[in-house]
Amino acid sequence: MDLFNYDDGIERIAPLFIIVSYEIPEKNTVTYFPETNVLVGINNVVKESNMPASKYVKIKIKRHDPNIYERVERLVAEQAVSYNE
Repeated sequence: MDLFNYDDGIERIAPLFIIVSYEIPEKNTVTYFPETNVLVGINNVVKESNMPASKYVKIKIKRHDPNIYERVERLVAEQAVSYNE
């Protein structure tokens, strides 16, 4: 499966994850970091500490697309260009 986040209108992708059933509250997920750091928007921070708000990240889970890596490379290149401007 591929994990997606769309905060700030930016598509973020963490590709090729295995979904495992576990007893947690419904509509919640648990992921490992740093593997899913890419899903945390730079502006998604805790006000008091300015630390990344990794405990609350809305994601979508989609069936893995083998072509996703081309999309990830394009997104990284686009963001590198906008970052350097």
